[in-house]
Amino acid sequence: MDVGIKTLRTIRYLKFRQILWRLIYFFRRGIGPSAKRLSGLNINIPRVNFFPEVPRQLESGTLCFTIHHQSVDFGHAMNWSDQQHGRLWNYHLQYLDFLLDENLSVTERQTLLDDISIWIRSEKLELEPYPVSLRIVNTLLFASKYPVHFTAVAKKILLHQTGYLLDHPEYHIDGNHLMENALALRMMACCTEDQELSRRSRKLLRECLNVQILTDGTHVERSLGYHAGLLQRMMILYEMMPETWSDRIALRNAISAMSSCLNYYHRQLCFVSCFGDSIRLEHANHSGLIQQAEKLGIAVNELEPKESGYRILKNRHFELMVNAGDIMPPWQPGHAHADVLSFEMAVNGIHFMADAGVSTYQEGAQRNYERSTAAHNTVNIGMHDQSEMWASFRVARRAKCNIICSEAQQLDASVRHYGTNLRTHRRKFILDSNQCVIIDEVTAAQSIPRCASFHFHPQLRDVIGQIKDHTLQVSEVLMQWDGAIRAELTEGTFALDFNKTVKSVCLRIWFEFDLKTVFYV
Repeated sequence: MDVGIKTLRTIRYLKFRQILWRLIYFFRRGIGPSAKRLSGLNINIPRVNFFPEVPRQLESGTLCFTIHHQSVDFGHAMNWSDQQHGRLWNYHLQYLDFLLDENLSVTERQTLLDDISIWIRSEKLELEPYPVSLRIVNTLLFASKYPVHFTAVAKKILLHQTGYLLDHPEYHIDGNHLMENALALRMMACCTEDQELSRRSRKLLRECLNVQILTDGTHVERSLGYHAGLLQRMMILYEMMPETWSDRIALRNAISAMSSCLNYYHRQLCFVSCFGDSIRLEHANHSGLIQQAEKLGIAVNELEPKESGYRILKNRHFELMVNAGDIMPPWQPGHAHADVLSFEMAVNGIHFMADAGVSTYQEGAQRNYERSTAAHNTVNIGMHDQSEMWASFRVARRAKCNIICSEAQQLDASVRHYGTNLRTHRRKFILDSNQCVIIDEVTAAQSIPRCASFHFHPQLRDVIGQIKDHTLQVSEVLMQWDGAIRAELTEGTFALDFNKTVKSVCLRIWFEFDLKTVFYV
């Protein structure tokens, strides 16, 4: 019953098209007609100079893959559908990122590309639109650089997958999935002369660019990790696309806006903030993406976040990034967390406060915790999440944020927790010379406990003192709070990557009405 109610509360936010296409795909079986129609086309892949760096996955001379810190040795024969480490691990295996790994011989990479092509031809590997999209991109990049090693079977199966994707765009999921579909199809349109593929891919890409790129350049799902990945593939498409194509200007403008957004964060902050489902290691090359946009002759400025809800406050000592936005987009909240009015902070160039991050997409206790309000630097009311998070990627009832005042060194905003108007958290951030003041005011029944969480970056673990008289010394920073019932230091985890965490420390402060927390330097 509980799951049924949550499902109804979730689908009320969906677009009608998402529901319709989920029903269509439920009843529609098979590859679709386009795969057969495209199978005889010639492929002419433009030369691409931008090759993204990829993590090392495969040990040369073996079939031992290490993905997200989990290894599988396939011995003498690949199993492309292996899911012993879960679906996400298998997805990353299927993406074929190793095709871009120059530490491997070209022959090794060609052999594996041919092997998965044979699996697809014999229907041993079930096609899914998202991994197909990323596999198309990596295959095209490999074939662009090593055309002699792009075999007949790989070409035929590439066209087969393109036809499948053309008939199975992820309208039911939308968001970054649909954008990846559009980018892959548009790249294939650059390599063939099929008019229907060109027309449909152009229409889909234009729709995605119009809907998914906010006015401040942020991708609509507000995850800078997915933002960076999409931007990377948009630049690959831009390099492939003929200058005469009508949608090249729209693509160029989107790349400019998204690069300018990243550039703003890169220049304003000494740390990379990871709100939502955003993996810290995915951010390692933001500067490289900005440089690549400039190499392509695309203007890169600084776009201050507005529509996304992110706010940056800073002075001589403090740098803060605050999430003051709603769960977005309403129709695809899968990568959102219950983290409204959470913040990350640096003090004198040292990353000081940081959310717990993301280490898994697998449904379970760890995934539930990492999406929860308690895993972020904000306030729990009644020990409930702000929004009704469930499963791995679902959100039912949602919190609502309202920005009251936003200035360079001050932010005043409130968040109404789901379920009732009687649970509201108002938070004020004030920067003043050598101090940062955070004032939390909660409207709720007096008996409901309130808890403010402050997660310290793990690099501070050895310089955190003991709580004494409502104060805590952390390196050169003195924290002091007023209005607390009790406070304690607890051990937590800090995610560096999927399946890779380190220990961290969290300060949790329980209070009855209002709480004032001051950071002094």
